Amino acid sequence: IPADWGVLGKRLFAVDVQILANDREDLLRDVSDLISKARVHITAVSSVRKQGQVNMHLTLELADRAQLQHLLQQLSVLQEVIYARRR
Repeated sequence: IPADWGVLGKRLFAVDVQILANDREDLLRDVSDLISKARVHITAVSSVRKQGQVNMHLTLELADRAQLQHLLQQLSVLQEVIYARRR
């Protein structure tokens, strides 16, 4: 029996992102709010605090490189973020 599944939507790709920031109150909330407003799913997150800095590792579901670049640029300008980059 032939079947046609069709295309259900955009294909998403798992991308690992690293954020290094000076620790501050509500940092994780601000990062997750920004990602949520970009309509990007977070599938994993971990963070380590050391000597006043936080090193976050996130796995995000993104549609393409342009979406990744735009999101990294937005994350980079959050207060106290030193850098945001692809791992």
